[in-house]
Amino acid sequence: MENKLQFLKSIVPFNLLSDDILLGVVEVLEEINYNKETLIYQQEATKMKGVDLIVEGEYESFFYDSNNHKRDLEILKPGQSYGGISVLLNRKRSLKTVIAKKGSK
Repeated sequence: MENKLQFLKSIVPFNLLSDDILLGVVEVLEEINYNKETLIYQQEATKMKGVDLIVEGEYESFFYDSNNHKRDLEILKPGQSYGGISVLLNRKRSLKTVIAKKGSK
């Protein structure tokens, strides 16, 4: 991604931060490309490194209920993020199962 600073300025809640703070965030961003559909987080099992910001493609997130059915299906699009609540309130364990769709970045 060419202009990470401009991207962060377009994403809630990063758009509320000063440029000085955002420049620090830019330094630690890690770019990951998913060339095929990939299970990236498992509900209550996978420990997260941080928050994911979707630049391209989409994530599908959901809970499995006691009968192993998908519940609370959510499609996350570019400009959205995943993992803030998991990192802050669930000891960095993903609250949902997340699949990155082919072409996601």
